[in-house]
Formats: sequence, structure tokens, C-alpha cells
Amino acid sequence: MMRKAQNRMSSSRLRMLSKNAVILGIGNFSSKILVFFLVPLYTNVLSTLEYGNYDLAITTIQLAAPIITVNISDGVMRFLFEKDKSKSDVATIGFRYLSISCVIFAAFLSLCRYIGWPQFLLENTIWILLYYIGFIFQAYACQLAKGLEKVGDICIAGLIGTVTTIALNIVMLLVLKMGIVGFFVANTLGNIFQVIYYAIRLKIWEYIRVRGHVSGELHKEMVTYSAPLILSSLAWSINNSLDKYMVTSFYGADKSGLLAIAYKIPTILNVCSMFFIQAWQISAIAEYESGDSKKFFSKIYIAFNSIVVVGCSGLIFLTRPISKILYAKEFYEAWQYVPFLLISTCFSVSATFIGPLLSANKDSGSMAKSAIMGAITNVVMNYILIKYVGVLGATVATAISSFVIFSMRKHAAKSLLEFKALRNGYISWCILIVQALLEIKYQNYIVGFVGVIAICILNLKNLLELTRHCLLYTSPSPRDISGSR
Repeated sequence: MMRKAQNRMSSSRLRMLSKNAVILGIGNFSSKILVFFLVPLYTNVLSTLEYGNYDLAITTIQLAAPIITVNISDGVMRFLFEKDKSKSDVATIGFRYLSISCVIFAAFLSLCRYIGWPQFLLENTIWILLYYIGFIFQAYACQLAKGLEKVGDICIAGLIGTVTTIALNIVMLLVLKMGIVGFFVANTLGNIFQVIYYAIRLKIWEYIRVRGHVSGELHKEMVTYSAPLILSSLAWSINNSLDKYMVTSFYGADKSGLLAIAYKIPTILNVCSMFFIQAWQISAIAEYESGDSKKFFSKIYIAFNSIVVVGCSGLIFLTRPISKILYAKEFYEAWQYVPFLLISTCFSVSATFIGPLLSANKDSGSMAKSAIMGAITNVVMNYILIKYVGVLGATVATAISSFVIFSMRKHAAKSLLEFKALRNGYISWCILIVQALLEIKYQNYIVGFVGVIAICILNLKNLLELTRHCLLYTSPSPRDISGSR
């Protein structure tokens, strides 16, 4: 009787996770993958120097945002799951921190104008500020929706952002020929339209108080949880972007533009992984205190890793054909930087998978330590490998630092996950490294195809089991209220 009850509970959890993943997948596919197909437009309209400058500006925003906002949006999502906490206080604390951060960022840009550095920021100050505002409030609204378990709204907001971003990119770049400014306007409005939708659907004004008292104890708890995540987010940003700064330093912004465009293919793997991880983030926190959580978490991780390594292998095999379609003119040579960026993505999404478990355990310290160690590794390896190997060395350095982050998080989560069954995962990663090296050196489709087959065979059992679970648990259930609360 007890076993039957456990099976029913497991079925319910898997159904909820599967349906949330599908819903979030639709939103992420629309907001990320479809925008990905604008890459041919970018590479035809913009030069490598222009794209490199734009990417460095966006990277700077992504580096600054966690510091200035104290990473409070992640705290908003986590504490909304606490039943004994006031949702209004949680949302208000987050909103106030973000509002203050806008003033701080504007002051930072003014300081840049005063000291005359750098030139690209001087020419686009207002657009960079508007992008920052849209960027942080879109992230805040999305985390608010997760905490309120409004999964369906996250999907619709993603669709709205996609339509807006694609339409405006085409108009701004092709019709009005606004260049970099058009790029900023299109992507900023894509974020702002999502914020407007979230505000209306979630009735955010019912949660946020511009003035008035909020719980001091809750304020302290949220900051205590979120503050270490500043280092975590900053270190992750360094891990994902330091190579661009260092390549710019060694070889110029045009080479940085090639590296930036090379990241577009790994974006496929990252986005397809992240829509699941968003659903997983909800399930990990919700199921954290259940009796068999360790077994449940481990089963999901093994299946997730199998999908990621198969997807990574397939994309390494297809790197050159995809590059011929996406990368116009001088951008095509960026294909050679893709394989190790794909492997880096494989490592980083595995580390990201463990993140929600540490978050559920409120172990933000371990997340911060792992990311900091990864960033230090990135700095050292980037300097050495870029100097002696070239731009390709930057991609290898990123992969190494991503693996360091995974290893440290794996150690921190040893009480939450069973890693005994990860042997096939490590073997798969070794095969991916060999496949990447052979692809770059020999550019031989037969050798690449052998690598794909080897990865598939090694993970066949997990893939078949996953397929069976999907068929069982994605069928509609009247009791499943995901996305409709």
C-alpha cells in the first residue's frame, strides 16, 4: 500500500515537472530560439566590430546588474515559496532594490561620460540605461511569476517578447537602418513589453507598496540569502564573458565579435536546457522536504544529463553546416570556436541543474564559492591559453572553468544527490572532448558521426526510460493545475 502511494506521488511530481517543462519550453523556444534565427540578419547588417561593441555593452550590463540589485530577484522567487512569509513584503523589497539600482546605474553611466571612457558607452548612454531598466525588471517579473507558480504566464510573456523583438529588429535594422541604436531599441522594447504583460496578468500593483513598512526580519533574511548570490552571478558572468574582454585586449573588438557570434550555436543547447531547469527550479524547492527527494532528484539528473550530452554531440557534428547558414561573410570562421563552447555549455547546465537544490537548501554560500573558483580558473586559463593558443584558447578556458564549477557544486550537493550512477556521464564528456578536437583538426563528418553514435549508445538506456516516463506523465490530468493558479 505504501509503495503504491509513493508511486502515485512520484507520478504526480513527474507529471507536474513534465508539463511545466513543456509550457516553459514553448515560451523559451519562442523568446530565445526564434530570436536566434535573426543571427543571419545581424551578420549581414553589422560588422564584426559593431557587433563586438554591442555585445560588450550587454555583457557589461549583465555584470553590473547582480551587484547593483544585490541579486534580489532570486531572493524574491525563493521566499515567495515560504508559506509563512508575506508575498506583498517579498515583492515590495525586491521592487525597491531594483528601483534604487536604476539610479545607481544612471550615476555609473554619468561617471563614464565624465571620465570619457569608453567611447562606445558615451555614444549610447541613454539606450544602455533603458536596456538595463528593461533587463532587470523583466528578470524580476519572471522570478515573481515563478514564485507565484504562474508558469503559463511565463510562456505567454516569452511569446510576446519574441514577436516584439523580431518585428522591431527587422524594422529597425532593415527598414529604418538604425544600426546599433536600432539593435538596442528592439531588444529593450522586447523586455519592456514582457514587463507590461506580467504587471497586468499578475496584478503586480496588489503586491508592491511604494511606501510603507515591510518586515525588517524578512528584509534581513532576503538580503542574507541574496547577497552571496551577487558573487555567484558575478562569477558566472565573468566565466561567460571574460574571454570576450581578454580577446578584445589581445586581438581587438573584431575578434571579440567573432567569439560573440560563435556563442549563438551553443545558445541552442543552453536554451533547450534552461526551459527544463526553470521548471526544475520550481519542483526542486517544492519537493525539497519530501521523504524520497534524494532518489527523485537523482533520477531526474541522470535523465537530464543524458539528453544534454546527446544534444551537445549532435550540435558538434552539425557545427559547420549550421555555421554556413547562420554566419555571413567574415563571420563564418567563428565555427571553429563553437565545439568547446558547446562542451562548456554542457558542463555549465549540469552545474546550473544543481543550483536549485542548493537554493532549496538555502545554501547560497556554496553556489557563490563554486562560481568564484570557476571565475578564478577562468582568469588564469584565459590569460595562458589566449596568449599561447589564440582565440580558440578562450573557448577551452571557458570549458575548464565550467567544469570546476560543476565539480564544486557536485561536492556541495552530495547529501542531496546520488552521484554513483554518473559514470556514463563522465565517459560521455570524455567522448565529447575527443569529438570536438577531431572536428576542429580534421573537419571530417564520418569521424563526427561515430562520436554521435557512441554517445547515443552509451545513454540509450536512460533515453528509453525517459521516453517511457514522458509518454506516461505528459497526459492531461484534471488535478494538475500547473500554470493556472
